[in-house]
Amino acid sequence: TSATMYILLVIIVVTKQGAMASEDGRSRMSASAPIFIQASLICFCNVTAAMEYNYMNFFPTPPFVIELGQVSWQLTHGMPPFIYLLLNKTVKRNLRRLFGLEKKQVKDLT
Repeated sequence: TSATMYILLVIIVVTKQGAMASEDGRSRMSASAPIFIQASLICFCNVTAAMEYNYMNFFPTPPFVIELGQVSWQLTHGMPPFIYLLLNKTVKRNLRRLFGLEKKQVKDLT
């Protein structure tokens, strides 16, 4: 079902290409690109593991494919934090703050 949802997301993004004609539309599309990339990478991990497990259910499977399926299942659950750490600016900024490498900026209201 998640693959179907991401396919629908791609269709919606592609159909909104008409919004790219304006400067505002282009800025909105470029702002959502990192989110789309993160979601696509996570979905790829999920789909890969699901396809391998479906294959193993219906066909005789050599041991290396079983091990590959197990590793991909583990990556499905372990990759999202790394994807967020590498690609999400908010997560990176909050992690730097957590370790004291960056101070929180306070806006001057005067």
